[in-house]
Amino acid sequence: ESGLVNSCHGIYKGGLAVALAQISFAGGYGLEINLAQVPTYRGLTPVTNLDGILDGIDKILYSESASRFLITIPQKNKKQFERILKGNVISEIGKVRNDEKFILFAKGKPIIQESIIGLKKSWQKTFANF
Repeated sequence: ESGLVNSCHGIYKGGLAVALAQISFAGGYGLEINLAQVPTYRGLTPVTNLDGILDGIDKILYSESASRFLITIPQKNKKQFERILKGNVISEIGKVRNDEKFILFAKGKPIIQESIIGLKKSWQKTFANF
């Protein structure tokens, strides 16, 4: 009601990775996300190893746990938004970009770097078209 929020998307089917992509598709803007800042059941989990299987990154990206939301707000509303949500588990995990680049970082390195146009084309394909 106060106009603090630009967008809000539940994190459910497909987890955080799908929710991030879908808000990019809807808004037409890219995102720059630091996965080390995503709250987990252990608190903020630093991603320490990119070798082999994703060492927890897969759980951060694809967990379908309940009661999580991905919210975008203008920077000017950040303090008021945080004040309203004080006492809840929240974390700033990234920023909206003014272009179509979709970048996910782990341990300071990009692990996904794609245009939202490319992501959307892949998302819309059927499995038979791969």
